[in-house]
Amino acid sequence: MMTLALEFSGERRSVAVADGTRVLVVEHQDAGRSTRTIALIEAALAKAGVAKDAVKRIAVGIGPGSFTGIRIAIGAAQGWHLATGCRVAAVGSFEALARALAEEAPGAWLLAADSQRHEFAVATAIDGHLSTPPVLIGRDALASRIASGERTAGVDATTVGTGALARQPDAGWIARIAADGTRDVAPETLAPVYLREANFAKAPPGRVIPGITDTDADG
Repeated sequence: MMTLALEFSGERRSVAVADGTRVLVVEHQDAGRSTRTIALIEAALAKAGVAKDAVKRIAVGIGPGSFTGIRIAIGAAQGWHLATGCRVAAVGSFEALARALAEEAPGAWLLAADSQRHEFAVATAIDGHLSTPPVLIGRDALASRIASGERTAGVDATTVGTGALARQPDAGWIARIAADGTRDVAPETLAPVYLREANFAKAPPGRVIPGITDTDADG
């Protein structure tokens, strides 16, 4: 099945076109550049020689990582589905990173992605598969794990400790992981991986302004 894959969770965004598990093209672009998402998709399809209506699945890397980038990818996927009726798949960005790292150097890896607020999303992977789910840890805790000798790779990992590798998930692996159909989801359920608990603060009572917001008790 012809698949279009989007991986926007890092500083380098990528779009891949794949026929099953065979990746035909991967296009990359830095997130800070001005080229639109659709232009990047069209460039990938043109290089692959694949028509838009030939795409039967669109797969998205859902993080953890940049919420802005992931939401852009999700919006593009949902719009593509509405226009074409194609299948939609959700793949964890750490899963894609783990597969790529296993090809580079098998064994155990600590994966990391900056989650702001001096925290990083981390997970461990062994031979291309996650052995722990993503969780949040503090920057100092990650630095300690890197210093202890854990092989570490990921987006912004090199900003925390020497020895970590700068690696980002790639759309090619998003497409390959999605190929068997087990990651297909209802398009409306697509959402970024979110590791923080939602905190809701009760709104303060409204301020009473005499003559404007108070009422006459006698009606």
